[in-house]
Amino acid sequence: MKYCPSPIPKALAGGSLLTEVIISKYQYHLPLYRQSKILASYNAIIPDNTLGNWVMQVGNALLPMYDALLKEILASGYLQVDETPVKILNPEKKGYLWCYHAPSIAGGLIAFELSLTRGGYVAEARLATYKGLLQTDGYAGYTKLRKRKDIEGLGCITHARRKFAEVFKVSKNKEGIAFEAIERLKPLYALEAKMRAQNYSFKTKKYFRQKIARPVLQSFIRWLRQVAPKVPPKSQLGEAIKYTLNQWPFLIKYLRHGMAEIDTNWVENKIRDIALTPRCARDNVVRRYISSIICI
Repeated sequence: MKYCPSPIPKALAGGSLLTEVIISKYQYHLPLYRQSKILASYNAIIPDNTLGNWVMQVGNALLPMYDALLKEILASGYLQVDETPVKILNPEKKGYLWCYHAPSIAGGLIAFELSLTRGGYVAEARLATYKGLLQTDGYAGYTKLRKRKDIEGLGCITHARRKFAEVFKVSKNKEGIAFEAIERLKPLYALEAKMRAQNYSFKTKKYFRQKIARPVLQSFIRWLRQVAPKVPPKSQLGEAIKYTLNQWPFLIKYLRHGMAEIDTNWVENKIRDIALTPRCARDNVVRRYISSIICI
């Protein structure tokens, strides 16, 4: 009888066990020490440090696939980028998981990069050769990328809307500015939902955005500029208005491009549930291994 060799050299683990360990750790957040105890209950005595070594070796084996995935994503011409804090071994520090999403390829290709910093230079280094549309929130770390001549920066309307929603959540005032802002933006999302359901082409989406969404946004910004002077600038509502006004040139860019999304919700949801507690996360090589694993 012939057996398929282990994906990693000199390891007793087959592909199915390695897959189970990795999925349990990175998708279901089951720590390796707990997995070791579960395996022991089936008389499979495998220390958690052995499981950890297996995970790192799998990450190493996946690096060529990870690099190929990144190459494909960076050639797409339209990227959504977001970052989120993740847990690392040192509870006093945060790691950051950067997400690079190409919505227009194969239903959406995505790659992750684990870093110890939220500094904008992480994305700047990764996107050094990228050219095309770049959709992000208003985080200042993306400013240099947005200023590049070979990149067109797009914003996220949901980020702006969310700031008004947070104000309304506290005030509960349906007569207030925050609630009206939310209501004024509703037609945009109704249009996007309809176009998504009808599977409109990029050309058709651009046409309807120009015809329907543009007047909605023009009316919204005129109204917002009128009410802005009435609001204390350092209040929560004032901050929401300031963010929206500052980001406005980027928020309306999606109108020009049928391939672009109205927001970065998809990529946000993709990284929200990822929780990492990697030992040795401070090591550059290990971070690349982990990045390759959670991508695949």
